[in-house]
Amino acid sequence: MKQLFIITCAILVFSSCKYLQQSKSKKQALARVNNTYLYIDDLEGVIPPGTAPEDSIKLVNQFIQNWIREQLVLQKAEMNLSNDLKNVEKQLEEYRKSLIIYAYQEKLVNQNLDTVVTDSEIAEYYEKNKANFELRENIVKADYAIFNRSNKDLPKIKLLFRSDKKDQQELFAELCKKYAYKYALNDTNWVRFDDLLKEIPLPADNQELFLSTRKYVEIEDSMNVYLVNIKAYKIKESQSPLAFEKNRIRSIILNQRKLSLLAKMEEDTYQDALNKKEFEIFAP
Repeated sequence: MKQLFIITCAILVFSSCKYLQQSKSKKQALARVNNTYLYIDDLEGVIPPGTAPEDSIKLVNQFIQNWIREQLVLQKAEMNLSNDLKNVEKQLEEYRKSLIIYAYQEKLVNQNLDTVVTDSEIAEYYEKNKANFELRENIVKADYAIFNRSNKDLPKIKLLFRSDKKDQQELFAELCKKYAYKYALNDTNWVRFDDLLKEIPLPADNQELFLSTRKYVEIEDSMNVYLVNIKAYKIKESQSPLAFEKNRIRSIILNQRKLSLLAKMEEDTYQDALNKKEFEIFAP
């Protein structure tokens, strides 16, 4: 019966487009939890325009059921919490103030922050803070290529891969473009060795030993042949190279500028208000 009543109310509410407007002068309750009521007015905006009647009924029923459950839990919490725990006004006001200040700060930063960080600034910061840049993981510079093991040119490809001659390296690059499933050549960026292992199934249970004893690596599985040339490496806990830390340093410099900008804004605001006598401190 209760569910039938809810459905009937939903039909009444949404059978007329003007019902919500009319109900504002004479509130009609849809549900009650103890002394708290849900009114038809509260359904405004629940049903998107153009929703079919049967779907409207479902949405209203769900809204009412959710409201009842929420009120039951809320009222139980009210009965079982101390006054101190129930007093959320102060918390809400602090949250409101934080949101307003944050929004203003973000606007100020977006309008005034200099986001250009030069390479010389990055290098200077790196030199002054080298002790803070220690590798937490192994990194490498490496070329690699993945070919299908059925490729008839594999013997030639393997020979070219190990060559130091420029013309043969260029020919290898052409074959990569033509046949390789995936490849990376002449990349000067440092990458995490763990990221390379996601691409190439290298037998590197002991990463430090592997890196110190291997340069050219050729391995196969049931589908592919993997060719790897480890051109340089650095072991974790050693000095992290500038090139690897460049993006991180840029973020640090920008954050320092942001903090400086906000501190200046706060101090300028304070001094301006002080000069205009917009505040005063009363002796206790």
